[in-house]
Amino acid sequence: MNPQKSPPATKVGLVSSQPDNAKCDTEVTQQRNISLQRSKIKQPEEAMKSELNDFRKEIMSFLTEFKTSQEENVKKIHDEVSSLKEQLCNLKQISDILSQDQVTIKDTLTSIHSAQQATANTITEMQTSLEFSSKRIDTLQERANCS
Repeated sequence: MNPQKSPPATKVGLVSSQPDNAKCDTEVTQQRNISLQRSKIKQPEEAMKSELNDFRKEIMSFLTEFKTSQEENVKKIHDEVSSLKEQLCNLKQISDILSQDQVTIKDTLTSIHSAQQATANTITEMQTSLEFSSKRIDTLQERANCS
């Protein structure tokens, strides 16, 4: 077994019931140093908080301006799209009207072509009839001259 060691002995003459003023002054100085260190630490923290708040305000201002700008852009795009839709609707109406006119013109041309064909046939028939009549007249005149 190992013998147990006892705690170190204190010197008998150094223990007193009165506090040592030098020790108290040192402790007070240390406490002051600690509080000064804490206040020094807090000052940069406060400065950092202030800078962060300023940065936050700048970011919020930027985002607000950006939002306003984007809303204006979206409104412009919306207006332009609406205008394009209206123009497209107008073009569709014009296209429908032109299509109807084209059908009417086509029907008219077909009718004119049919009438032209009928007129050409009539002219051909009249020319044939005229030639026949002319030959008959010539024949009758020859008979009249011979007799």
